Amino acid sequence: MNLKHIARQHTSGGVTWWLMPYATLRNQAIAAEFAHIVPRDRWDTVQHTFVMLEGTAVDVNIPEDADTDVIRFREYWSARPLDLAARWESFTLLVSDHMVDAFWEAYFATREPLIEVDDPESAAVSAPTSSSAGGS
Repeated sequence: MNLKHIARQHTSGGVTWWLMPYATLRNQAIAAEFAHIVPRDRWDTVQHTFVMLEGTAVDVNIPEDADTDVIRFREYWSARPLDLAARWESFTLLVSDHMVDAFWEAYFATREPLIEVDDPESAAVSAPTSSSAGGS
């Protein structure tokens, strides 16, 4: 399966990111596993970034003529250990604030748009009610 067909693409920070545009079970699994490494009540932006990056990133494209921050990120991405604790250690050693900011820019740019209803009456007509759902 080629997840790039589902993922959305955005370029920021010198990296082209392919990110899933919605939450998946992969996000939940990574967050649950990572909570055993760093308890959730101790997560800050860096921990949240790691979890969201690992949960949503399908692929990245990094040009050969990239700057130092991007080159270090390429090293992280291309040599990520299978073990999440080792991957976290690699992330903290190789990923800069610049790349954290670039990831979040790409993340917000690739979200699936929420369905917005302009006409509340049309939403009420299509929304099931207890009486239309077989209730009395």
